[in-house]
Amino acid sequence: WEDDRNDAAIIAALNETFIQVNNEGSPKTFLLGGCTASVAFRYGSKLYVANAGDSQTILVSVATNTNNKGNPPFTTNVEFMTRKDKPFEEDEKARIERMGGKIHVKPDHPREARVVVHSEAAKDTIALAMSRSLGDWEWKEVGVTAEPIVSVIDLTNPTYKNANLFLIAASDGMWDVRRREFFAHQLAVGFDFWDGSIPSAADATIKSINNVKMPSNLKLRPIFKLHDIVQRVTPKTQTGYRDDITAVIVQV
Repeated sequence: WEDDRNDAAIIAALNETFIQVNNEGSPKTFLLGGCTASVAFRYGSKLYVANAGDSQTILVSVATNTNNKGNPPFTTNVEFMTRKDKPFEEDEKARIERMGGKIHVKPDHPREARVVVHSEAAKDTIALAMSRSLGDWEWKEVGVTAEPIVSVIDLTNPTYKNANLFLIAASDGMWDVRRREFFAHQLAVGFDFWDGSIPSAADATIKSINNVKMPSNLKLRPIFKLHDIVQRVTPKTQTGYRDDITAVIVQV
């Protein structure tokens, strides 16, 4: 019962925080635009992940692969990921249409649905690709909400109890270019999960992968590796639209 009460209080606090940030934004910023938000909060043995928009947070587990003589010396698994809040989702679509919102759906690409509003601030008709966001005030009137979906992960679950875990939170500019499993495996290299217990060949792989030398400061390695991966997945020559990337990586 105590755990349930803690969960309810933390979920309510996260929800209220998202709404407060939305409500206290400036018209200059939130009438003409908005943003996604993905927040992870650990309290004791629980991990709370709140998400609004099409950014995502994933939880990755890493296991040492001592029986594999080749590379890599570890395996990774995406244990959890937040949902992208899109207008084609049935619950999102129902809320928006109930509040009078209009959703444009391309017959050949239904997952690219947009919430269409004539913006008085921009003096233009604009189609928003998300069903939840901070800001985008004119869309709030037609059901695009700032309330996050909050997931609770119990880290005492046998799946996580003795696992090496880390989180990646990133905007869709990163997730849209490669699979989540790719980023999970590549970024696991940046952490010092092995504590000197891995074979020398594996150690060489950890310290220098893809011909990129890792910094000696272990705390900097995950950030260094994240920067390396973002650089590698970004097209060297821009052809057409290229999305921005914001990303965070942290050990649990």
